[in-house]
Amino acid sequence: MTEPKDYLQVFKLSVQNGQQIVNHTSEQPEYHKEYILDTMLEFVEAKIFVIDDEEHCTMLLAEEY
Repeated sequence: MTEPKDYLQVFKLSVQNGQQIVNHTSEQPEYHKEYILDTMLEFVEAKIFVIDDEEHCTMLLAEEY
């Protein structure tokens, strides 16, 4: 991802047609990219927040936020 980037990045992991889908988004600047992974043995359905305060980077599951 190019600079500048938002302090909050969101990754939504889902499964579609036997593929792992990762949607990466942020609000400022607006950003969206989708990744499709074919070679997964186990699939994950989750939403992950990544918070970067320039000193630390914290990853949280949505239910922990």
